[in-house]
Amino acid sequence: MSNEEMTAKLNEISKAKKQYTKLKAKIEQLQSELKQEMTVRGTETETIGDYKVQCISYAYSQFDAKSFKEEHPRLYNRYAVPTTRRRLTIQ
Repeated sequence: MSNEEMTAKLNEISKAKKQYTKLKAKIEQLQSELKQEMTVRGTETETIGDYKVQCISYAYSQFDAKSFKEEHPRLYNRYAVPTTRRRLTIQ
């Protein structure tokens, strides 16, 4: 692949990332507005047109690997599985 082809791909990636960022922000804004409206209505589930909308609160637990590693380094090292990944960074 030539440098010109790579530049074209990098330009395309940059453009797509900008579009993605805008779309993601728009989706998050719309979802936030719907959540607020569901709260105002005092409902968790509604059918609006062809859509069934749910806004349900739930609790969950998440494992804190960082704290576990600090407090129990031997156990952490015993069960931690090293992996290899490749990361592409474009600046």
